[in-house]
Amino acid sequence: MRTVDVHLPTDVWIGMPGEWTQETWPDSRDWAREVAEIVWADVVPTDGLGPDHLALGLAMLAESPLANDPARRTFLWLPPPTSAVLPVHLEAYAADGDRDDALRELAGADPAGAVERPIVEPFLSDHLGEGLRVLRYAVDPADGAVVLTLSYAWRAEGLDVLLWLSTFDTPLACRAMDDVDDLARAVHLVDD
Repeated sequence: MRTVDVHLPTDVWIGMPGEWTQETWPDSRDWAREVAEIVWADVVPTDGLGPDHLALGLAMLAESPLANDPARRTFLWLPPPTSAVLPVHLEAYAADGDRDDALRELAGADPAGAVERPIVEPFLSDHLGEGLRVLRYAVDPADGAVVLTLSYAWRAEGLDVLLWLSTFDTPLACRAMDDVDDLARAVHLVDD
């Protein structure tokens, strides 16, 4: 059986453990504290930002439902030194239906509910072939804020693959986009 993985460039990305066990990390807060200390090892904290602030943010992300779904891998964009973290999620499903329709649905290419027409572009990966890249802005019905979603979708070897991020912090997402594109190009298939 095949699944997906990423060649993770560790200069700006941190992989979040998919589960909390003795074999991975027994506790999400221990993991968050160690990552924060590594990121801030050679930097003098200022303005209240530093390892404590980052550890709290990482622990909150690690305990969120999005990061604790066994069908999803989560990667954090964190170019040091910073305390602004952007989660990016990777999922794979058994391919179903027409390829183009499935990829457009996975990546959110439908303009319904969008603030403006989503930007839909072909996206080529050496590992997964041609897919889609969709940049979408929509209004969150809960609070009326605009949320940016950037999604990549491919079909390869019987799998529909989705890499995505969703955030209210548009400037943060814009700063990360080149790195997210590089991460998308690093997604590949592996034997499960």
